[in-house]
Amino acid sequence: MAAHNEPLRNSLYSIGAASLLPVTHDSSLRAAEIHYRLKAIDGMQATIRELGVRCYSVEEMSNVRQGLLGCARLLSWYAPDKDEYVGLLRGSDALDRSLSQRDPETIDPKMQNFQSPSKPDQVPETQGHQLLDQLQRSTHYLARRCKDDEELRAAVTELGCLVSNFRHFSLQYSSLEDALGTMYAARSWLRFVPNATSRLAARDPLVILVLAHWELLTYIMLTMVSCDVRALSMQERERSVINLLRCLSDASLLQQQPINAVNVRIANQHNKARLKWVAIAELSLQSCGANTTPQPGMVSNEHTC
Repeated sequence: MAAHNEPLRNSLYSIGAASLLPVTHDSSLRAAEIHYRLKAIDGMQATIRELGVRCYSVEEMSNVRQGLLGCARLLSWYAPDKDEYVGLLRGSDALDRSLSQRDPETIDPKMQNFQSPSKPDQVPETQGHQLLDQLQRSTHYLARRCKDDEELRAAVTELGCLVSNFRHFSLQYSSLEDALGTMYAARSWLRFVPNATSRLAARDPLVILVLAHWELLTYIMLTMVSCDVRALSMQERERSVINLLRCLSDASLLQQQPINAVNVRIANQHNKARLKWVAIAELSLQSCGANTTPQPGMVSNEHTC
């Protein structure tokens, strides 16, 4: 795709330079990153201006649409500040929707041959999509609680991006490999919090809540994909969510600090985040008909959290 789309190609060059910078410590790579990033943005603007004056074939228009969206998503995903390119991303998405939804009777003659492919976000919404919406709101609340913890803030920010992206992406339109790749992203949160194991052992409330949100996202995603994928780890994820639900149903789990005015306020915030997660977890398990009754061999609360 990048071979036929210059803005997308330049965004990849920029990301490549940024990825090599921490390894090589070559200052010229920083200049290259900025150069190609700006070149990608300028290229997107030029492409958008050409839409109204140039005649495109079906294949060319498909390349333009995919390139614009791909470039915007890459720039947004790899930006140091995740909000830096939100406007660009939303604008590109709105433009793509506009092009795909035009009435063939009123479409610009230059685009008469363009036929919009089926888009994943045109799939009728399911309960899974509604659960993702609730999880997104819960994640935003949790992110505000993690503002003073750089590692956890990075993990929750990445979680929010993944929820948002998956919310508009239906795996029933992709291959098994694509589905597994998306699953892996949801299970790799530990790379953001290297000392998560020790913090979990110490029952750090925020780390427990971050873990719970990532696990619940994986479970919801698995409920929305094909049976071939679900068979791989559905039971494992279900047991994990059930165990976390039993843990977090106990409010005392997150109250580990001495009682004072500041700690009471923090504990109340943690408790609100806990209740949000518990409500979504219960709905998710109910929607799949999961049996939350303790089974022989199931891990108890004491050893789970």
